[in-house]
Amino acid sequence: MPLPFSRPAYVLVAHGSSDPRPGRALANLAAAMAEGLQGRSPSNETPMVRGAELECQPTSLEEQILAIHREAKANHRDGLVIIPLFLSAGVHAMEDIPEAIANLETALASTETGDALPMAIAPILGQHPDWANWITHHWQTQLKPGQTPVVIGHGTRRVGGNQGLEGLARSIEARLAFWAIAPKLPETIEALMAQDQTQLTVLPYFLFSGGITDAITRQIEPLKLQYSSLNLSMGTVFGEHPNFAEFLAEAYGAGTPSAPEATPELVLQ
Repeated sequence: MPLPFSRPAYVLVAHGSSDPRPGRALANLAAAMAEGLQGRSPSNETPMVRGAELECQPTSLEEQILAIHREAKANHRDGLVIIPLFLSAGVHAMEDIPEAIANLETALASTETGDALPMAIAPILGQHPDWANWITHHWQTQLKPGQTPVVIGHGTRRVGGNQGLEGLARSIEARLAFWAIAPKLPETIEALMAQDQTQLTVLPYFLFSGGITDAITRQIEPLKLQYSSLNLSMGTVFGEHPNFAEFLAEAYGAGTPSAPEATPELVLQ
């Protein structure tokens, strides 16, 4: 993806959780993406990739990115690329993150005496033109022959916010369930059982393991007890898969543009 910077620092922005596992996974992902970027660069310089979280952190997103901004300046970077690791065009991705960056820009304008690094917001993960191919391939590798896929995502009440996931589910002929809105997983599985579809694979559309994925697993257990004929397996979250960091490095890294007609545009602040 063409970038407006020659020596950027990358900031992976995730939702955040009170559960420590997503934070650790985000740090591991940032390190793995840096390795992937270095493998694509002719320079021996170690790429700078850091994580930041929107919620459940002791400091705000603005404060986290400010600390990364200062580190980037000290390491002679020429800009920050903000990569929202969000899957749908919900409030967090479309309002909260841009607002945080705008607030930080205002604060830097008054404190950095004109030396603030520019920041660019990349397309959210779920809207990247290469994303559908990667995630559907990831899901297909987890399907067993003869099993019906059931994709479960968080879901948003924002108008049009679920269209991307709905399209992904259709592309692999999967039934769809949501965590936050209807239809939820138990009713989707019950509907399939009523149609004598007893061989199911649940494919989680979540970045990292955490409280929600634990709760989904707990929802499945009583269904297995209720339906003796139910043969159900649970897929893995995609953000902890080794190939995901490689995808990020290729999709968002400098010097690896997508097809010209599909190249996402960065929003330069």
